[in-house]
Formats: sequence, structure tokens, C-alpha cells
Amino acid sequence: MSASAVIRDMEALVDLFLSPNFHPFMPETPETESRTIHTGNNGLHNMVYEADVEEDDEEDDDFRKHCGQVLARMGDEFYNSTKPNVSSDPPWLSISERLKDILYKVTKIDDTDPNYEEEKEKAWNDYRDIMYKSVSDNVVGDVYKQLGALLLTLKGLSTMAVGVKGLAHVFFIRYIRDRQIDKQMQQLGGLNHLISQEVD
Repeated sequence: MSASAVIRDMEALVDLFLSPNFHPFMPETPETESRTIHTGNNGLHNMVYEADVEEDDEEDDDFRKHCGQVLARMGDEFYNSTKPNVSSDPPWLSISERLKDILYKVTKIDDTDPNYEEEKEKAWNDYRDIMYKSVSDNVVGDVYKQLGALLLTLKGLSTMAVGVKGLAHVFFIRYIRDRQIDKQMQQLGGLNHLISQEVD
């Protein structure tokens, strides 16, 4: 698997976990969508039916969601093994809250401000430290579990404004590269290897 393919998969997973419509611990149900079709007499009828648009795209989407759910379960196992949950909130939400504050402050600065890049870099350093101390420093020998735990921190950001989620996306991919998680994934065979392990 190429390095660019691994990054594309990571980009897709980040978008998936930042989506408020993705529920990692709930079984996926068949998608339905409402469409308007033209009839022979120029009338319009709304029909709701199971989406079968672009079969290849649908298969890719289903595969991505399945991978997201598998990774989420692995990440959840990590949090439950290292940080026993004493509250009703999932353990990764406290990490999300800390990240949220860091990201939000940067989005409030105009990108034409002379201090913008400096503040953005400070935010990146804080982001990296939180992610490392909360997850990476505690996961040994399992890149998929580490990735799952990292991805779960994005769920707490899924209802934030576009600017916050955009910066979260940039920082997450930067962190993946900084920790060479993408290279480890490439060596193992990417998401296909993850799913083949599950089947085995």
C-alpha cells in the first residue's frame, strides 16, 4: 500500500469521526434518501428508497464506516483499560474538551493577524502534548488501538463550527505524520490488514 493511500484513508477516517451523523458504537442501518423524479407527464414524485447510487462509492463508504467502528471499539478498550470510567461521560470526552479550547482560541484569531502563525504553532504544540500524554505514551505495540483511541477524541468536536473541525483535521493528520503512525500503517498493510485480522 502506498503512503498516499494510507493518508487518504486517514483523511477519510478523520472526516468520518468529525461527522455528527457517525455513531461509532451503533450498528449502521441501510441508508435511505429522498429523491425527486420526473414522470412522463412532467409530474414530480418524491420517492424514498434504499440508496443504491454509485455502487463502488457505497462499498467504499460502508468499508470506511466498518473500519471506523472497529477502530472505535479498539480505542474504547484502551481507555477502559487505562482510565476506568468514573463518570457517565466517555473517557475521551475530557480530552476532546481540552482540545476544543485550544482549537477554538486559534479560530478566533484573524489569519491576517501578524501573530496568527505563532499562535497556531503554539496551539499545535499543546495539541501534540495532549494527544501524546493521553494516548500515544500509553499504547504499546498496537498502532490500530492507538489510532482508534486518537480518532475517538474527534467525536467530542463533531458538533463544533466548521473552522474548529477544519483545524482539528489539519492537526490530526499532522500528528499522525509526526508520530509516524502513517508509516506503521503502511508497513502493516493499512486498513485492509485491520479487517483481515478481524476476520481471522
